[in-house]
Amino acid sequence: MVTYHQVTEDDFDELALLISNQWATPEIRNDPIAMKHSGLMSLYYFMVHHTYTCVAEDDGRVIGLLICTNLAERPIDMKYVKLLIGEVAFMICNPETRDDGLAWGEYTQVAQALEERVVKGIDAELELFLVAPEYQGQGIGKRMFRSMIEFYKKTGTDNFFLHTDTACTYQFYESMGMKRIGAQKSDIRSADIDGIEMYIYAADVDDIK
Repeated sequence: MVTYHQVTEDDFDELALLISNQWATPEIRNDPIAMKHSGLMSLYYFMVHHTYTCVAEDDGRVIGLLICTNLAERPIDMKYVKLLIGEVAFMICNPETRDDGLAWGEYTQVAQALEERVVKGIDAELELFLVAPEYQGQGIGKRMFRSMIEFYKKTGTDNFFLHTDTACTYQFYESMGMKRIGAQKSDIRSADIDGIEMYIYAADVDDIK
């Protein structure tokens, strides 16, 4: 039975593996220690500014994660700042993970530059959203996505945007009623894809199907 709750510390290790299984390079996925730290670095990065989270579990196994933030408030959770600094230091200082850590930093820079060019007057951001591949197509992602929409409606959020790329199932966002407002080609490798193209999608909350 699939259940949903907000992120807790008990979820951290499983969430790290969920993230790395989908995003990390093959070299990282072949090293359990590197895989854990790569996933934790990404998790803590997105949790720094979180205002709403949703974790999906199937009989105790973490299978999905959603993190969003209110851009007007843009809270900073210092607990996650400290955890993030530790993970970045680990990734950069270890030869086995250095290249992946540097690639993560490069990805973030390109994504932020694209955001600065095209994102104007938007209230919120869906910062991280993923569902384990074997659970996709079962409506779990839609339930998580709509829980975010309900949160936005309760908090008076009118619109939101997100980053995605060709290594992700970006067509999902189009099926939910979002529109692509920006694109940027890159030489960055993500998962098993070389030279991914980055996208930004946006929508009014009331337009989500």
